[in-house]
Amino acid sequence: MNFLDKLFSILGIIFAGALAAFILYIVISMGDVFQPTQNSKPHFESEDDEVEDEEKQEEESNRQQEESRKADEQKQTEDNRKQQVEENRYAQILGLKGKITKDEIKKAYREQVAQYHPDKVQHLGVELQMLANEKTKAIIEAYDYFRNKYKL
Repeated sequence: MNFLDKLFSILGIIFAGALAAFILYIVISMGDVFQPTQNSKPHFESEDDEVEDEEKQEEESNRQQEESRKADEQKQTEDNRKQQVEENRYAQILGLKGKITKDEIKKAYREQVAQYHPDKVQHLGVELQMLANEKTKAIIEAYDYFRNKYKL
């Protein structure tokens, strides 16, 4: 081997060493960039993931439907309670108690209107006439409620 071949061989080794040292310096200075995190796992899309996603969506849909059904039931229960309170109030206005029949409603309405009708209390004072007028309006409202409910 001649002198030039030895020189190029030595220079090649030096250059390769310098290049390796430079790359090592870059890797060390970057530090955390190449460090995997605790939670990082390689993720590969698979059919299992798709099935799992579909199952989660179906579970969420079922949960929402169940919540909606419960909310509807609760609203229905509340509406029924309000209706019962309203019916009890109107029955009390007409003086009815217990199980109510159509005939009892009609009879109670006629009796109450006859008692509080403005023509019947015309000879009383203005305050009593106004009170009788309000009571008559309430009686008519109660009768209208039952008339509409029971098709009287």
